[in-house]
Formats: sequence, C-alpha cells, structure tokens
Amino acid sequence: DNRLESGIQSRTHRSWSASNSVYSPTGISTASITVPPFGWSQPSCSQFVGVLSWTGDATTELSGSVHSLFRRVKITASNGQVLFDSDQYDVIAQILQDCTLTSQQQQGILGITSLVQDDIRKLGNGVQFSFTPLISMLRSERIIPLHMLGGFTCEFYLQDAKTCFKSAVPVSYQISSLRYNTDVLVFDQATEE
Repeated sequence: DNRLESGIQSRTHRSWSASNSVYSPTGISTASITVPPFGWSQPSCSQFVGVLSWTGDATTELSGSVHSLFRRVKITASNGQVLFDSDQYDVIAQILQDCTLTSQQQQGILGITSLVQDDIRKLGNGVQFSFTPLISMLRSERIIPLHMLGGFTCEFYLQDAKTCFKSAVPVSYQISSLRYNTDVLVFDQATEE
C-alpha cells in the first residue's frame, strides 16, 4: 500500500547466523537461528543459505531437494508461542515437489530450491545452497512486525543421511555457514501508529 511505502525510513539487508557453525545428524543436529525484534521483515525477499558437504561416491545424490535434509522445522516467537511446527517437513516438501514439478523439471535443479553448481551428483565437498522454507510465514508477500513478535527463532532438525541421500555406499553429511538473509524495514512514527 502507498501509505506504507511512503512511511519507510530505511530498508536494509540483514543476515543472521545459526548458533553453531557446523551441523550434522551425528553431531549437533538442530540448527537454530534467532531473528531479533527489530523493524519489519519482508519474507518475500528472504532465504536461508548455507553449504552442504557429504561423503559417498560418484553416484551419491540427494533423494529430493535441499528440503529433504530437514526432518522437522519449528518457528517459535520470543514469548514461547509456537508459530509453526512440522515433524514431517521433509515428507511435506517431497509431496509438494512431486505435485508441482514435472520429473524433467526435478532433474538437475533439485526442484524447489537452488543449488549453485552444474552437476550436483559429482560434488560433495561444499555445495552452496539457498532455499525458502515451505512455510507461509516465511514466504508471505506481507511484512512481519518483528518488534511486535519479539523476534522469532527458526529451528531445523536434520534428517539422517540414509533417508535424505541415495547411495550404494554409506553417506555422512554436514551443513555449515547456515544463515537467514532478509530485508528489514523501519517505518516513521506516524506509519507505525
């Protein structure tokens, strides 16, 4: 709406890191990112980014999109109220991918995510990825008042390797440098009221 647009004092690109630098199903298996209570977040301009590394052989590949790495996703407001919690997130993501993309679209691009490499199957030594969770709050065209929510925390619980990778040999994986990037808006006093 024009009133909101004219009341913007600042728009900055912000990035928040996960609480640890490396996560794996056999080590620290829950990645947690806290977004502080400042301004208004614009989810349509946001994404999670990180680096995925794995062991295996030349035939090792993800069984779905990057979403398949996460068994559970939980978002909690600072007051403890659970805003979203799905213990079968990877299954929901696979169903949505199967229903919305042709098999040709799913080959090579890993569906509803972007991986920045040409041939994902042959890479295991640090593939940069980005994705927006399949959660309405984090995909909305509407802005989120972080200062009214008190901020929020996103928790990503990793799936075990044999569930999220296809391979003839044992596989292990880790995610590192996980961050949440978004635009944060600050409005003038008149617009805030």
